[in-house]
Amino acid sequence: MKKIIAALISLTLFYSSTVCIFAIENQECPYYEEIADVIELKKGPVLYLNEKRNDTYWEFSDNEEAFKTINSLEHDLISILSTNYNLDNLEKSNWLDYKNALENEISLNHISESFHTQRLLTFFNVCDNCDLNNEIRQIVKTDDYSMDELAVLMPYTSPYYKEYERKATINTCTTMNVQYDKLSDKWAEAITILIMLY
Repeated sequence: MKKIIAALISLTLFYSSTVCIFAIENQECPYYEEIADVIELKKGPVLYLNEKRNDTYWEFSDNEEAFKTINSLEHDLISILSTNYNLDNLEKSNWLDYKNALENEISLNHISESFHTQRLLTFFNVCDNCDLNNEIRQIVKTDDYSMDELAVLMPYTSPYYKEYERKATINTCTTMNVQYDKLSDKWAEAITILIMLY
């Protein structure tokens, strides 16, 4: 019986690892499921910073095609936003206006939350990813960027951001200790003065 259970566990682990390897090789996006089946996504640039691999954000494989597809799929919803907010056709230059309009309409209960609103919001999240990746690309090209400048753009799961966060925490603790020491010195001075007065 133990041999059968061990064999089943081995097969399960083998199957799981095979599926993971397949997904990695084909770069299937594990996120953005509302659009990943209709709009092709790809991994953003990989940066090697401080000798560690740092993945950036998933982005559209083809921006132009992505906007054509979403305009076709969500034509009715986009038309409502365009009319209500006097917006030009949805494109790369004005996606943020559309996102703000959609969020506003949802908050006012003018548009109910549905698969279509979620799909459009997900699309806008990937638009944001594309913009962040472009900013990251520009900063890295300069070669004289500060850690702060780059870290705030990186995914919070990246080693580079984690290192930045660790250093920021150490700096905060050090500053607090220095301020505490200064405060302690002032209290000690005040107590000494009081003792001298009595």
